[in-house]
Amino acid sequence: MFGRGKDSYAFSVRPVICSRLRPPTRTTLFHLPLSAWNILHFQILSGGDRFANTVHWIALAGCGVLTSLIAKELKQPFPVQVLAAVIALTLPMGLLQGSSSQGNLVVAFWL
Repeated sequence: MFGRGKDSYAFSVRPVICSRLRPPTRTTLFHLPLSAWNILHFQILSGGDRFANTVHWIALAGCGVLTSLIAKELKQPFPVQVLAAVIALTLPMGLLQGSSSQGNLVVAFWL
């Protein structure tokens, strides 16, 4: 998978783990805390990083659902809502970020 280097998740989760041990620094303040916090919970619950990328896939699916709901709010017919969701789910940048350790998709889901 893309972006699944040896220290890819360690870099994004380490600030969350270390934030309990020392005061926040510039590095810990500018990372995406919700993404790293959820990844940390998945790692603790599963005992490894097997489900760490699930956070990003859930955010990708959520973006597709929210895009469909936006089309519904704009009073579009059902086929247009489905088309909007399919377009949102098949954007290359969304697929790449959904399958990597970048947290931008999680932020896009919450915005």
